[in-house]
Amino acid sequence: DALIFRLLDGCYAKDDVLVSLGNIKINDTEFGKRRTVSSYSVKDMKRIVKHNKLLHTVRVQIATKLEQMEARINKQDQIAEKQKRIQLLRLKLENMKTETWKQKQLLMDEKRQVKEKREQVLRRIEEKGDPNNNPIITLKANEKQLSIAKTDLADDLIRYTETRHRLDFILQKFVSRLRYLYPISTTSANLYCIRNIELPNSKLFIKKESFGNVDLIAAALNFVAHALDLISRWHNIPLRYTMRIMGSHSSIRDDIRFTQTNDFPLYQRDAEAKLFGYGLYLLNNNLMQIFCSLGLTENIQLHDTLRNLVVILGANSRRQELPPS
Repeated sequence: DALIFRLLDGCYAKDDVLVSLGNIKINDTEFGKRRTVSSYSVKDMKRIVKHNKLLHTVRVQIATKLEQMEARINKQDQIAEKQKRIQLLRLKLENMKTETWKQKQLLMDEKRQVKEKREQVLRRIEEKGDPNNNPIITLKANEKQLSIAKTDLADDLIRYTETRHRLDFILQKFVSRLRYLYPISTTSANLYCIRNIELPNSKLFIKKESFGNVDLIAAALNFVAHALDLISRWHNIPLRYTMRIMGSHSSIRDDIRFTQTNDFPLYQRDAEAKLFGYGLYLLNNNLMQIFCSLGLTENIQLHDTLRNLVVILGANSRRQELPPS
């Protein structure tokens, strides 16, 4: 195709060129019926084709170089714009620095003027009036007293925190001793024991037939009441229902309920089942009051007496248990 030149009046090629082309067939209908021979030889045609290829490559190179030049020019334009922005920002920063310096100078001048006026006023007051009636002198004296009071208050606060820490330490020590006095454990049947006396859920032994030894139950409830009484005294928590600690014949009192008797037994022997059940209810309410007053947030139930007591003792005692004295 490179050796065939299509002109306005037909296709012109040489016989040796047509022979050299070989497979290419040229129809008279496609290029016209005219067929003339060019005066160019094969070498000339190859030379022309070679120069055309070189010309094409040169044009491509020139186009790529032009694109590169345009890209460089665009980058230089962007760099120039950035430099202009930086210069503008620098100018603004310098202007702000000068303005801040001027403002500082004005502020210093104002402070100096205020100080001079204050000194003048003090001189006039000292020259005219009595120094005892001078309000500025009294103000300064009050400021000194206030600073002294602040220091005293800070010292008192430090002493208060120290004494509070000591009291907390002593309280933790007392509660840890109480854990050794009334040890609480569990059996194989997951029943809680206090000093090796089983005390299950209070719902299980309200009736006499529901549990065996009523005297042991009374003793265990006496231990619980005594522990609650000591904890409430140490923490200065006034209990809602007062308790009378009398060994296996302890009782609890409800001063609000108007009934025939306000004392409710914490023992089952020779006592009514209803009164005993209500006494247990009041004892558990006292335990819940201590639980809430100490700010505990664990999930407990009202009738789990020993389990709740374990939670309270564990919250009040130290992590490292103290040996019994």
